[in-house]
Amino acid sequence: MESIQLLVCTQGEGIHRVPAMLLPPMPGVSYLISWQVPQVQHAEVPQALRGRDDVRVVCQQGRGLARNRNHALTYASGDILVLADDDCRYTAASFQLIRDAFAQAPHAHIIAFQAADTEGRPLRSYPAAPYRYPHLPRGAYVASVEMCMRRAVTVLAFDERFGLGAPYLCCGEEDVFLHQAHGRGYVIEYVPQVMVQTPAGTTGTRFLTDAAVQRSKGAVLAMLYGFWGALARCLWQVSVLRSCSLMQRFRILHHMWQGVRYIVSA
Repeated sequence: MESIQLLVCTQGEGIHRVPAMLLPPMPGVSYLISWQVPQVQHAEVPQALRGRDDVRVVCQQGRGLARNRNHALTYASGDILVLADDDCRYTAASFQLIRDAFAQAPHAHIIAFQAADTEGRPLRSYPAAPYRYPHLPRGAYVASVEMCMRRAVTVLAFDERFGLGAPYLCCGEEDVFLHQAHGRGYVIEYVPQVMVQTPAGTTGTRFLTDAAVQRSKGAVLAMLYGFWGALARCLWQVSVLRSCSLMQRFRILHHMWQGVRYIVSA
């Protein structure tokens, strides 16, 4: 039986939310908690976590979700790794679903699933049929808490310029990670079944209102398609925003261009 390890990223006082997400100990399931703190030497792990043989806490100074994910990947030891946040919730059926999916697709290195909110409703509109990356249906994307991967993929890292807590680009680290994984020959598949519950919506849903999300979109396009490919896609993106005024579309294009420039000038 392949072991499953949840890589739980948390920051500051968020460590106190982690015990609520732990299931009773079960064979082949463990938890690695990557905890970002102001000062590692003063980090006191809650007793509820210290008393579990299946839980390991590793501390890191600094901030940034992509940086935290990379820290967790550095210490990962399970056969199958589940990217998680401190507000995610799993069941024993979640772990069986993950094992079954990898058993049925032994060639897959990364499998994306669906997430539901705390009421059990889909977190967003998901494709109904399985697909293999990069053949995503239009509008489909993958959030980090929907991703599971074999440990071999830990040779890759999330681009720390992207993601929550990054100084300029607040999201998009998953898009870049999957693109780079595919480029390295890793097989990425999607299974249309719910694997996790989480109260958090995805940052990308704020595209029309958040300048940082717009910059991130432009930056992701630059990573995936280069300067000219990104520019063409930025222009197309704003051209289809029929519900936005001309001024709104101009602002969105400007912010996307800032993201493109941020990447190509690095």
